[in-house]
Amino acid sequence: TGDVGTQVEGRSYRTTGYPVTYGNSFVMTLEFTSDGPHAEAILTYDVDRGACVEVNQNAERLFGYDRRTIATLSRASLQPTHQPDGSVSLEKGPTYVARVLAGETVVFEWTYLPADGHTIPCEVRLVRQPGVSRLVRASIVDISERKLAEAARAALEDTLRATEGQLRQAQKMEAIGRLAGGIAQDFNNWLCVILGYGTLVLDGLCEND
Repeated sequence: TGDVGTQVEGRSYRTTGYPVTYGNSFVMTLEFTSDGPHAEAILTYDVDRGACVEVNQNAERLFGYDRRTIATLSRASLQPTHQPDGSVSLEKGPTYVARVLAGETVVFEWTYLPADGHTIPCEVRLVRQPGVSRLVRASIVDISERKLAEAARAALEDTLRATEGQLRQAQKMEAIGRLAGGIAQDFNNWLCVILGYGTLVLDGLCEND
């Protein structure tokens, strides 16, 4: 065992040093050398056995379980019963796996349930591992910060829209006020003219008229 550095598509990786043997072949999971908050958690899932056969350290940190525990847990244990869109996790998840087994590379958002019980929104990339066994490799990135930023931006946009609405309403009221003030001024001017002519008429009348 032990970490071994390698390069794949120009990116730095290291093997976890925990190979899983299948007949004459074995699977060695690759892990990003980055240990930052956006490092990928890697799970290798054996479709036929219905279990994770390889787990990297980032996955241990993400889920809060050691790799041996994750390997024994059911899929239901690592995810809520429903996803944010209301779909049933155990029904929707297999549809992605089926697409991967058919040759697709699938990228989607998925909510997981780690050991501490709080849900984590993630971005998942599924690819099929080469070989005769039906192995699917899941690269999982915690996107909690992205979701918080999106929520904050949405809240800010809502506030701006509300403020713009209030500003437009205030501008309308100001315009109405100016119009009313102008009408009142015009009415006052006409009233002064009427009163002035009325006074002249009254002054020209005799006492007996």
